[in-house]
Amino acid sequence: MIMKARETSSIIRHYRECNGFTQIELAQMLDVTQNTISAWERNTRVPSDPKRKKLCEVFSITEPELFGADAAPQVNQHGILPVLSWKCANRFHDLTVLDETSEEYVLSTVSAPRAFSMRIESDDFEPEFRQGDSITVNPDIPLYNDDFVILADAQSDSAILMRYKKYRDTCFLLPLNKTLSPLLLKLQDRYSIIGKVIERIKRY
Repeated sequence: MIMKARETSSIIRHYRECNGFTQIELAQMLDVTQNTISAWERNTRVPSDPKRKKLCEVFSITEPELFGADAAPQVNQHGILPVLSWKCANRFHDLTVLDETSEEYVLSTVSAPRAFSMRIESDDFEPEFRQGDSITVNPDIPLYNDDFVILADAQSDSAILMRYKKYRDTCFLLPLNKTLSPLLLKLQDRYSIIGKVIERIKRY
């Protein structure tokens, strides 16, 4: 059973204020950003298991008091997805349990078993994707022309976002940055597709 996120968000704020903590102070105690605390309290993100435990330590309460008896978030079910960094996503094919690699989760309409979320961290993918936008990636569905895909690069420590194109029997990956050259998909010794972008949430 999943935690009731709306109730949890108000409880986090209640205990924070009862302890006299600002969002910045609580963020420093948990080693997260103030934006993360704000998102928890606005019910747009869900704290990970380690952060839930740390919250309880900081507030000097038990997990059932904060989240209820059946509190543990069920990753990739009912729209709770782990947020992967670009470095972590680059190692996706080596990961065994996705939720153990992430300390942050987001609420989503997607419930695919291995789906995950990522944030656009630079302006390399404009104008299609802007810094601060969020994307949802599904590794287990087929690709079609003009799909956006996340690509692992064996010669880099960070994943890449590109557009997928297929012409006859040849597959290409087109960079969103027009200054870069297209890649032939058959260069599998270096590049491999992680998954397809199925959801985009713009930051306004």
